[in-house]
Amino acid sequence: MSREGVASFLVKVMEDEGFRTQLKASPEATLAQFDLTPEEIAAIKSADPSKIQELGVDERVSKVAAADKLLTYDSATMGSSMANVPWSQLPTILKHLLTPGQ
Repeated sequence: MSREGVASFLVKVMEDEGFRTQLKASPEATLAQFDLTPEEIAAIKSADPSKIQELGVDERVSKVAAADKLLTYDSATMGSSMANVPWSQLPTILKHLLTPGQ
């Protein structure tokens, strides 16, 4: 398993609005850009924090983002007004980005 690959992917989701747009448009191709095992991809797609934590990645990953600059995720705009998102909203964002028809 590549804890670094999962951490890198999640940080990119939290920090990069353009990446979130890319992920929503083409989840499989976007996930393929990272060194992820099938188990890691399944955990990410599940958007289940406990499954992600089982991979050895937890809220500490969000420390890379500037905590004092985090804004609330707005599902109506898919985050168009934010630069970073907090770890606590990561499951909501992953569900929105990886669930067809959302």
